[in-house]
Amino acid sequence: RWAEWTVAQVIDRIKPRNEKIGSTGQDLFRYTEVLEAMAKQPEYIDPLSNFQKRIAYANAFGTDFQVPTTTAAFLSADSNYPHETMETQESFFALKVQTLPGHQSDASEDCLSQRLDSLGWTKVFCDVRGDIPVPSVPVPGWKPSHIPQQTSWTSKELIPIVTSSGERFHLPLGHSVMVANSRNDSYSKFSAQGRKVVNKMAADMIADILLLEEKLHQCTDEDDEENDQDKDKEVPHEKKMTIVI
Repeated sequence: RWAEWTVAQVIDRIKPRNEKIGSTGQDLFRYTEVLEAMAKQPEYIDPLSNFQKRIAYANAFGTDFQVPTTTAAFLSADSNYPHETMETQESFFALKVQTLPGHQSDASEDCLSQRLDSLGWTKVFCDVRGDIPVPSVPVPGWKPSHIPQQTSWTSKELIPIVTSSGERFHLPLGHSVMVANSRNDSYSKFSAQGRKVVNKMAADMIADILLLEEKLHQCTDEDDEENDQDKDKEVPHEKKMTIVI
């Protein structure tokens, strides 16, 4: 989060703020309460809860200054919300965890990350250190990154594990790599190795859509059978599943 802090400090010295940065900048650097409201108020939380799945991708090991790991995965040092380890076969996924909805944590009710975690999320921590096309630099005294084999973590326990940079310094340019930024030829070449992350995400999304379609067909068939058996009764039709895309 050093980049966020540095930029915020520079902006904080520019007076008056509202004449130098727009409303979006004020919201992002939390000069307003918009972000807090979005994590608390039902008008924002309720639509998010309608999704069948919620998945957050985050770059691990200090490779992303644009969206740091703790921000992308909304981890908090003040939260004990449990994260269960999930199995993953992809070598470029350092860790995959999930939060289950409705768990009661010891964290303060004002903890924004806990309110988001309580909806139920899958969090994927990507390791793109070997995909950034800029040489890394060994740093004496730095220790290799290591993710212990355990079945569950708290939010605050995850932070030192997924933010450790390891024994080498990598330029934190992983954001463009992870999203396979291809706005021009230069970006495409720079982020070429990140396409595997986007391809995996797209494949999982398509598989989920096909599975959901199959479930909807099953629901439709069940409704048709019920209607055939009881044509004379007028029963309000209720939807079996909510789709949010």
